[in-house]
Amino acid sequence: MICNVQQSIRTMLKRTLQSMLLISTVLISCGSSNKLKNKSDNKTPLAYISDSEDKDFAPMASPYLKTIVIDPGHGGRDGGARGAYSNEKDVALKVGLKLRDILKKKLPNCRIVMTRSTDITQNVKVKADIANKAKGDLFISIHCNSTDASAKNQPSGTETYIWGIEKNGSKELAMRENASLFEDKNLKSESENFKPNDPEKKIYYSLKTRKYFQRSYVLAESIEKEFIHVGRSSRSAKQRTKGIWVLQATAMPSVLVETGFISNAKEEKYLNSASGQTELATCVAKAVVAYNKALNKTSYSEKKNDIIEYKSNNEKTKKESKSPKALMKKTR
Repeated sequence: MICNVQQSIRTMLKRTLQSMLLISTVLISCGSSNKLKNKSDNKTPLAYISDSEDKDFAPMASPYLKTIVIDPGHGGRDGGARGAYSNEKDVALKVGLKLRDILKKKLPNCRIVMTRSTDITQNVKVKADIANKAKGDLFISIHCNSTDASAKNQPSGTETYIWGIEKNGSKELAMRENASLFEDKNLKSESENFKPNDPEKKIYYSLKTRKYFQRSYVLAESIEKEFIHVGRSSRSAKQRTKGIWVLQATAMPSVLVETGFISNAKEEKYLNSASGQTELATCVAKAVVAYNKALNKTSYSEKKNDIIEYKSNNEKTKKESKSPKALMKKTR
């Protein structure tokens, strides 16, 4: 029985490694065209993959993503950042609800879970618990940025964060703590005979955490690319190590979207307008649909042992299969 469990893990390790190599190839192909600059000392710009053409923004019948969790930041007694006349919690909720409605239409077979759909108080642990218990495949947290309102030069623009790579240990811990919710059926049925600190299982969670980091990496830049496409000022996608615990505690790919500076008078007006909220939600939704397409193609190419290069204009080029050894050498 234990041998069966170990064999299941070896199989998952192999699949996870294959997926990591494929995603790495996507990042390499996109990284060369990345024009975004990093303006912060401890925030690293990322590569992107996306598709902005409306003709491709159509409903998908069989999404790779089964459950998407949308988290409107703050809520209730926690108002978040404050502008001249509005609160972050209210903007985040309105954008989050619009995003939910769009994704329901574009991914009709995907379950959309909201951490909150009304103005209620939640701490970040509750938000993470909702996402993990829902067995989410993707976590999207919606927020507004802010700075000192008295500053002469008010910043503007969007940012999309993922957790810093040095926080992968925290993400891996979340994976372990929620293993009973996400684990492979074969492992779950025989878990009594399997030691949680088994070296093979540690490797499995480490590889899976890296894969989630890479997928979050791809989606973050995809979202920023969509913002640029509609004329928003992008401050790029970044890694972040502080004030982003909810991304580390969710056992799935996760991003936090700063939709704009509520402390900036012009952006506050945009963030509170119905048209602005719809535009923001549509941009995020387009990035999610493109991300879902990439995952579907990656999953298919794993089975066919092909590597697909996805270009920013949605042009697809099938490349010759390369050995894992050759790919790992290329990514160094």
